[in-house]
Amino acid sequence: MLSPHEIRAAAKIAVQENGSLSADDMANAITRLLGFKRTGPELKAVLLSAFA
Repeated sequence: MLSPHEIRAAAKIAVQENGSLSADDMANAITRLLGFKRTGPELKAVLLSAFA
């Protein structure tokens, strides 16, 4: 279970490190920052829902 706050904090770091990212690239960057090895469809949906 990931909190939306934690996801948004990782997204902020990803943008600072990489600049503008597509949704797929953002999901992959957040995944890596949070310590996951791959971005499956369920994890990707959770990550992107934090911005909806």
